[in-house]
Amino acid sequence: MNSESGSATVWMLGMCVALVIFASAAISASALASTDTAFQGSVDRAALGAADILIGVSAGTPCLYAQELLRREGFPSPRAMLPTAVFASRRKPRGWGLRGAERLALG
Repeated sequence: MNSESGSATVWMLGMCVALVIFASAAISASALASTDTAFQGSVDRAALGAADILIGVSAGTPCLYAQELLRREGFPSPRAMLPTAVFASRRKPRGWGLRGAERLALG
């Protein structure tokens, strides 16, 4: 028996493991791209709907409409996805702000 007996089996086993790892990475990347595309479509719909409200085509509050649409489609609020430092560094909004808009929506 020579010293290389069974080395092809070990080599093929290693290649199969590498193939499974690469296939898993490809499937994960594909799922991530699919989620990204779905999120982009939802954000586009939210922006267009909010713009319709802003120019008077539809009734409502633009920000609340956009947040509600994203929530219904299963995505978190854009505020939840950004670091809190982004909001902490901004000035206090003028006018009604989100709280006033919520009061208007609730009546």
